[in-house]
This record gives sequence, structure tokens and C-alpha cells, in this order.
Amino acid sequence: MKKKDVKPFIESRTKETIYKISFITGYSVKSICEDFCIRVLRRKEATAKELSPYFKRSINVSGVDYDGGNKKLFGRNTRTTERVSIQLNQEIHEYAYTLSYAVGCSVAKIISYCIEKCMNDYEFLEKYVTGYLIKKMDEERKNLMLGMLGKANDELDEEHNITALLLAVLDDYKEADESFENALVSVQKSIG
Repeated sequence: MKKKDVKPFIESRTKETIYKISFITGYSVKSICEDFCIRVLRRKEATAKELSPYFKRSINVSGVDYDGGNKKLFGRNTRTTERVSIQLNQEIHEYAYTLSYAVGCSVAKIISYCIEKCMNDYEFLEKYVTGYLIKKMDEERKNLMLGMLGKANDELDEEHNITALLLAVLDDYKEADESFENALVSVQKSIG
């Protein structure tokens, strides 16, 4: 089944974080954004209910009728945004189209909403990045990461997760044009 191109605008900070997740995991930005959209849009009833106060038109989603409201979902955007390009399968795109029709906006704006929503779901992001560790990292690197996380949490007397640690490593070491693996080793040396 052919996928459909969508080019939503997302916050610059969100795009930067997605690029970091891409660098860490090796997944493409397109596939990460697609995964995020699928995560939100597959929960049809929950997504429709959440967006229903913003519907300008009445629609039926999975047997539930929603009446049009008067709230505005997308106001004037004062934040810096950038475009990303993703592809969605036909089913997800059609559902995004249905929501965009009900809200009275473009499909790209619904997709933007989904990506931003998923980026604010820290539990999902942790599972997403940890899934990478389980699939792609060998035991030695996994143990290195977990050891670094334990030491960092002990030193900072706070509870951080793997995703936060990996993003911090990138913030500190990517500017030095190091490979991610070299950056991990450098961090390990610096924290003992």
C-alpha cells in the first residue's frame, strides 16, 4: 500500500530532539515521526474525544457521534517552527484527514499536533529509546549505559531515565563532532 507524504510544521525544539533521537537510535526522522503519529492516531476514540471540543463539523468516529464545537485548536503561532517530511500509510492518513475535516484545518496540522503530543509523553519516549537499546546495543554497551545512569543518578541525587541521559550526552559531545559511541566512553570516563 502506497504511503502519503505529509509535511507538518513542528516546533524547532521538537525537531531538534527528534533529530537527536534519530542520531541515537539510527532510525530515520521520517520513521520516528511516523511512529509518533501512529501512536496517537491508532487510539481513535481517545484522540477523537480529545480533539472533539475543537471540531467545527459533526463527525462519527468508531460509532460515536461528535458535534461541532467552537474552540480553536490552533491559534496564532508565536513559536519558531520548522517543517519535517513524513509518510503515512493510507489508514492513518485517512483518519488524520477525517480529524482535519472535523477541526477545519489541514492534515499537516493534525500530524503536527500528534507529533507534539507524543513528544510530551515521556513514558512513551523512554520506552521508544529503551526499545532501541534492547534491539541494537550489545550487552556491554547496555551495561555501560545502565552503569552511567546509576552513577549519574547517585551523583545528582535525582532520578533520571535513559532518554534524558542519552540526550544529555548528545548535547555535551555532539558539538565536538564525536561519534555517539566515543561520546558514551568519554562520559563514562568523566563520571568515574
